[in-house]
Amino acid sequence: MKKLVFALAAAGLVAACTPAVDEDVINQVENAVREGLAARGTVKQVELNRENENRMTGFALVEPQGGGAEQRYNCTAEREGETGAQFNWRCTPA
Repeated sequence: MKKLVFALAAAGLVAACTPAVDEDVINQVENAVREGLAARGTVKQVELNRENENRMTGFALVEPQGGGAEQRYNCTAEREGETGAQFNWRCTPA
């Protein structure tokens, strides 16, 4: 499964502190998921929720290229390292 590392660009991040997983971070990772899944078809929806400071979980709905039934993917995004500002995301067919 394709993984994408998404570097979060946020002003004022201190290397020793773990950046909070807030609505802006969730939106940035959702956009990265949307861009990554676009090669599979039209991305109808991406929904991630904060599980803790290091992990988000959710789903994506994709309408395949060339038609067909909408496909649901289960998605996770996990922080790289304990204090990193990057998340690895992964979506697998449900």
